[in-house]
Amino acid sequence: MNKKFILIQLTGLVLLSLGMLANIVLPVFASDTLYMTHGIAGLMLVGLYFAARNKWEDVARTSRFLVGLGLLGTVIGFRMALSGISPGSAGDVADIQPMVSALVAGMGTAISTTIVGLIGSLWLRMTAWIIR
Repeated sequence: MNKKFILIQLTGLVLLSLGMLANIVLPVFASDTLYMTHGIAGLMLVGLYFAARNKWEDVARTSRFLVGLGLLGTVIGFRMALSGISPGSAGDVADIQPMVSALVAGMGTAISTTIVGLIGSLWLRMTAWIIR
């Protein structure tokens, strides 16, 4: 591992820590009811392993997978959100609460997976750009 790689990742840890202190990071993971964000974050760590080993083609491939998984999570989240909506019972007050719950859960997954996938991809690309 070279010194630039270590410095970049330490900077990332500081930013992640500040995000956790500001209560920004954990809600992103908590709002994903399918835990896809955890898998995407794990894949980012695999990409960092490749970067530490100077396997730049694997880093680029992992970065593309992160974006793709983030977008897949968005589609799945939207599907979850829409699956709870029943147009026929939208006028019934008792049926609105479950529809809103499904909508919020689906949107949480959609937004969280997009955020984690894009940040992971950008971090890997930035690491590769600085080191190579």
